[in-house]
Amino acid sequence: MPIAGRVGQGLHSVARGPSGRRRSTSQAKALRSSLKQLRVEFHSGLRHELPVGKYSLHHHPYIEVVYHLRGRGRTTFADGRSVAFTAGSVEIYPPLMAHAQANDEPGEDVCVLISVTPPLAQIVAMPLYHERLEAQSAVHEMMAQAAEPSPAHAMAGLVGQALARAILLVILAEKLHGGRRGLETALTGTYARKARDFLQRFAAEKNSLQRVATHVGISGDHLRHVFRRCYRVSLKEYQLRVRVEKARSLIVQTTLPLKVIGHQCGFSSVRYFCARFRRHTGLSPGRYRRRYQMAKQFSTFMDESKKQR
Repeated sequence: MPIAGRVGQGLHSVARGPSGRRRSTSQAKALRSSLKQLRVEFHSGLRHELPVGKYSLHHHPYIEVVYHLRGRGRTTFADGRSVAFTAGSVEIYPPLMAHAQANDEPGEDVCVLISVTPPLAQIVAMPLYHERLEAQSAVHEMMAQAAEPSPAHAMAGLVGQALARAILLVILAEKLHGGRRGLETALTGTYARKARDFLQRFAAEKNSLQRVATHVGISGDHLRHVFRRCYRVSLKEYQLRVRVEKARSLIVQTTLPLKVIGHQCGFSSVRYFCARFRRHTGLSPGRYRRRYQMAKQFSTFMDESKKQR
């Protein structure tokens, strides 16, 4: 299919869902309007083999599109977030976004540097990860551009720009409507895990819920959303569960007064501590300790009886 046809098809497919049904009229019009204004410029390309190993953190002044022909590994960002890649996956990195790649097995990447003008630049303000690029035409076009190390060669000018535009449109069309997870989705799990690990360590502290968002590096509202999506429980409820589990451990392993245990676990009052503990365990803290002690005494008695036989 001619380049212009592919570009037009890309514009058309972006406006439709995976089953071919049109999006809502307003969404489709807004999206197609944005993409019609898209201007893409090709800067350079590279196709290279990568042996097993880790590669240093780097960034580019332009948008980088990376297609993994073969191999698997993980891409890590400057803030510690990471996402795994496999053969057939593709990433789009915004300008100046530092990232490092580690290959678990020998691989080969096709990299293309392009620039776009607004409003699409707003879409590529965050990295995008596409699990598998289905359109082989886009793969072939990337490989063609990767053969041109700089825009001074034949791929420069209108042909290079048209190919770069077609590649970007196809990736975005699949990304938006192919049901593939984005890097932002992959990072959701990282955000949630960091929040969970933080609360497991600091849940008893007074301002742990306020501090956890700062620790993770996203807004409080965003964190609450991704945490519930990952663990099916709110941040507040998870914090209470961690506090109750810590209290449960102290109740059975120490002789500390219940008031002291409640305070050490972050509960503001004995009454609130007892209410939350009962809600999670079905027993009050005092009854839970007595039942544990009775069970322990019975177990000791049975062990001694066996020894006497």
